[in-house]
Amino acid sequence: MDKLAQDILALVATPSETGHEAPLADLLERRLQRAAAERGHRLTRDGDSLVLRPLHRAPARPLVVLAGHIDTVPRAQAPEPELRDGRIVGRGSVDMKSGIAILLSLAEGLNADEGFADRAFVFYAGEEGSNETNALGGILEREGWLREAGLAILLEPTNSALELGCNGSIHLGVTFHGQACHSARPWQGVHPLARALPWIEGVLRHPIRLAEIEGVVFRETVSLTKVHAGEVRNVVPGTLDLNVNLRYPPDRSPEEAEALIWSLVAAGDGPGLREYVTAEILDHAPAGRIDAASPLYRYLCEWTGLPRCAKQGWTDVARFTSAGVPALNWGPGNPDLCHTRDESVEVAEVAACRKLMMEFLRSAGPTGGALPGTMPPGAAAPPRPRS
Repeated sequence: MDKLAQDILALVATPSETGHEAPLADLLERRLQRAAAERGHRLTRDGDSLVLRPLHRAPARPLVVLAGHIDTVPRAQAPEPELRDGRIVGRGSVDMKSGIAILLSLAEGLNADEGFADRAFVFYAGEEGSNETNALGGILEREGWLREAGLAILLEPTNSALELGCNGSIHLGVTFHGQACHSARPWQGVHPLARALPWIEGVLRHPIRLAEIEGVVFRETVSLTKVHAGEVRNVVPGTLDLNVNLRYPPDRSPEEAEALIWSLVAAGDGPGLREYVTAEILDHAPAGRIDAASPLYRYLCEWTGLPRCAKQGWTDVARFTSAGVPALNWGPGNPDLCHTRDESVEVAEVAACRKLMMEFLRSAGPTGGALPGTMPPGAAAPPRPRS
């Protein structure tokens, strides 16, 4: 087993469910301390997150941030981590410990002064939890220098393609109120489901909207993700609780998206509906925009020549773009396998993705006589080395 496969397997074998990332953070800290000493970087630990940065920033060099979350969803029915027929299987192998293995390899393999840009590496906790408990937000506030970056790369699984932007996500809690009663005398109560059914049917029929932005297509969707009523089997429930999830493209502002999801509640208004429905926004993670005109963003797209598509899920690209940093997703693994019992990643794909990232970071940067990190109109990216 080669070193990269060993690293992925060790990362997957170290549990790091959201809220319990400390053992993995300890493992990464030990490795990164050595890398910092050998490669001219400084390591900072922030809770269970880690930030590696150059000891000295060169004023003429742009800053590229490479980032990934170290937490996973619960293991559930995922198999024991192992190497099987050239693939690492187990929870987190795709989302996103294969990306973390690449980050670790780049941090250990690149000297601070190599390539066209200074680099910072961010390994952060809490991404799979709520928007408020995601550690990256606090890191961007406390490490304000990260906002100076000309580009951020999130190593989320993208099948090693470039996924631009990301959909925003709103969770709306909706409660239909009825009147509880004994199930032997249902005429004495009102089942909340009877009031909710027409509205539920309308939500389920809500059309998917396609939005093409910078040549890639996003899908705007509305889903019912939670439905709950009743606690005991001999009582007609008094309430029905639902969660509505809106995934919206970056052509909508956060305010427009909230207006849309509130309109779904209003659309069900029949006579007296407002009297027995309550709703509140529980969580809102804004969409990530596509900064196609940004010099380093364009340079990465042109230099790699990789296929481009829209990011249908939410990622912390949105958190970087909200902070003014152009960002995109690029990492190994099939995103369709995230959070499934079949989660696995091909070691060869991870190795190829790492190799291309290493070549990109060691490249000369934009051509045409521009200062590092800038590309004049019409300037071409230098050709990518072919192996």
